[in-house]
Amino acid sequence: YRQEGQAYLLAPAPFSPDPTPDCAPRPARLEPTSGILLGRYADEQALTPTGQLRAEPGLGGPLAVSFRYFTLRAPGRGETFPTRWVRAARQAGMAVHIALEPGMPLRQITEQTLTPFAKAARASGTPIYLRFAGEFNDPANEWSRDPALYRAKFRLVHDVMARLAPNVALVWMPMGSRLDVIDRYYPGADAVDWVGLSVYATPFRNGNVRDSALTDSPLDALDVIYRRYACAHPIQISEFAASSRSGAQPATGYAAFAAAKLREAYWGAALKYPRVKNINWLDLNMLTSPYVQPRPVTRRNDYRLLGSPEKLAAFRELLTHPAFLTRPGAGATLTPRALPTTVSSGAPHSGNLWIRTVDTPARVTLSLDGQPVPVGQTLPHAFTLPADLTPGPHALTLTVHNRQGEVILTRTTPFTAQ
Repeated sequence: YRQEGQAYLLAPAPFSPDPTPDCAPRPARLEPTSGILLGRYADEQALTPTGQLRAEPGLGGPLAVSFRYFTLRAPGRGETFPTRWVRAARQAGMAVHIALEPGMPLRQITEQTLTPFAKAARASGTPIYLRFAGEFNDPANEWSRDPALYRAKFRLVHDVMARLAPNVALVWMPMGSRLDVIDRYYPGADAVDWVGLSVYATPFRNGNVRDSALTDSPLDALDVIYRRYACAHPIQISEFAASSRSGAQPATGYAAFAAAKLREAYWGAALKYPRVKNINWLDLNMLTSPYVQPRPVTRRNDYRLLGSPEKLAAFRELLTHPAFLTRPGAGATLTPRALPTTVSSGAPHSGNLWIRTVDTPARVTLSLDGQPVPVGQTLPHAFTLPADLTPGPHALTLTVHNRQGEVILTRTTPFTAQ
């Protein structure tokens, strides 16, 4: 287990830094230059009788992306495109993320099948992140059975959308487990705009109360995906949520756990993974949702954001930070960058800390040349370097204590003010 402690300063945001030293990423379709687009699940039930997206006062207004599932069917077999919902999102100034799931065997999907959807998508005039046949590494999904066929149909979807719907960015999305098989399904960099990931934070693995997941990190799966694909593609956390109640132990509340995992996922992405450009929260109560009734109750969780004051408070903290975007567009003006070796004096510098330790941090202290610097006690551990830094060398020291008062992490970063 690698303990981590790193200071970051907010700086003007150019296009994403290289994910690896030998990588020079190029902007992808619908990729903001910097920052993370905030998204949230809100399907047709979130529409008012007049066809508008219902305002959520707790969030302070619409987010950048609205997210829902939609089933692809053969022409004449049902709704072609979620027109009413997409129109409502566009009127609210949002982009949309559509999880398009095949309602037929993959072999039956043809250009004729896809054309009505593509034409309607273009006519909508809305930026669309289209996640086709996601979680292909889950054996429960029909489209997981033939990797070669999956690759061919994904490429077909890409070609049709690129030709008929240039406002669509295609997302290739595995789930966060069984990552050892996903390369078999990768259709090639030229057929993928974004790479996505679905990952959740739950108290127990697979609903087994004897298999605790309280210390699991939602960033572990992201790290694998990021190292493998972030040079070629921006990364979308297509689905994320943290459980405040588990069907395996419904009498126990896990709101504090859920709020902590929310902070870990969002702030970890913002600080450590600069090419993560969109995170979508699955705002559903799976304990009661009709979509998951076949699943054993022990494996269901309450992922509601608005139904948990602790989660909502943690989420609202994101809305005040410039790295998180509530409107689609060019990108953030400021984003976190690792504390540089040279810092300008004459103006204060706002910063954040990333901390990961074996033991739970109970107290975080920060000092500049031996003098204490006020610092937040929860992620992202905000601090400010003073404007009156004297020219010359300085040292910023981070110290983390556990509940017993023991020092569990110390990191000192030298820098020069000029």
